[in-house]
Amino acid sequence: MKKIIYFILFFCTVLFLFNSCTYPYHYPEEEAAFDIESPYLTVINGLSENLSFIKKEGESLTESTVQTGQSPNQIIKHKNNVYIVNSLANSILIYDYKTFEIKNEFSTGTGTNPFKAAIYNDQIYVTAYLTHQLLVYNLSGSHIATHDLEILNESSKIYYPFPQGITLWDSLANDYIFIACMYSEENGATKTRNPGRVAVFSLASSSIIGYIDAGAKDTNQVLISNDILYIISSGSYSSGFLEDGKIETVDLNSVNMSNPSAIVPVTQAGESSFGAFCIYNDQAWTGNLGNGTLRYYDASQSPWIENKNRTFPGGHGMAYIPDIQFAAKSNQLFVTEFNGNKLYILDPETLDIHDQYSSSANRYGDAQFMLLIE
Repeated sequence: MKKIIYFILFFCTVLFLFNSCTYPYHYPEEEAAFDIESPYLTVINGLSENLSFIKKEGESLTESTVQTGQSPNQIIKHKNNVYIVNSLANSILIYDYKTFEIKNEFSTGTGTNPFKAAIYNDQIYVTAYLTHQLLVYNLSGSHIATHDLEILNESSKIYYPFPQGITLWDSLANDYIFIACMYSEENGATKTRNPGRVAVFSLASSSIIGYIDAGAKDTNQVLISNDILYIISSGSYSSGFLEDGKIETVDLNSVNMSNPSAIVPVTQAGESSFGAFCIYNDQAWTGNLGNGTLRYYDASQSPWIENKNRTFPGGHGMAYIPDIQFAAKSNQLFVTEFNGNKLYILDPETLDIHDQYSSSANRYGDAQFMLLIE
């Protein structure tokens, strides 16, 4: 058991993604319902496979009996439903937003290991980590399409795309989905291609139209804010992260989207194994995958200026930040730290800690991804 847990902790960029299950997990019918009209914050507990809630501002974080599937990797809200992507269960669970009762669960297929999802026009687009695909479903779980990502053959080496983060750009001219892909000879971070890539999927043509080369290895996340594409890469790994990752940007209104390979991202931050990322106007926060360091940047300049940083103690000799969320109304920064199983509430500029909570009773680590409702 300890070997499995420490393997997970060392390779936290792909938590729980190294095995697959044939069928989705089945949940007990007597599961308790919650009357949560507007949850303030929901935290996924990755090892306990349940949820913790802050029901309104000022309350403490409370572990619940609401279950997830195996290896929950994302929680998103769409209309009156909440969706959780379960990587090892190869499934997506659908909850009622008010009660968190399970309404439905659908399978993404044996061995797909769904990583992240995005919703557009009542269709859900899912990155399948181990089958190197983009999967498309309607919101009831009926399969619509499968799109294979490009496999590369370079210098007698075959590099497979391991898709991770996904984001949507709803523009005036056309709509696109961007997919962060680590390219590797195997399912791991030690034999990765330099650099990673971002797949560009046109919603108009329903096809992958090309790829943007990132500036570092292990491209793991993409995000769009104010028509700027943010590309996050954690960089090289060899018995530990080598702190050569990058955060890059693309002004989507100033590039030719019909030719993604010609797009050259601009480096805004480096010298870190970037993972978690949050942007709000000219403020940016990042989490380090290798040492639990939170960084705060002035993003009004190019490249960005680092203003503050704070390193969390973690647990078991390691620290990892899975998620960062900024609450604009209350001017608070929420940060989860997995190994120490903590939710931290901080001042977004000074990074002073206002409050901290254990996310669950699990002593091996737990706190992962968040859903913030303001």
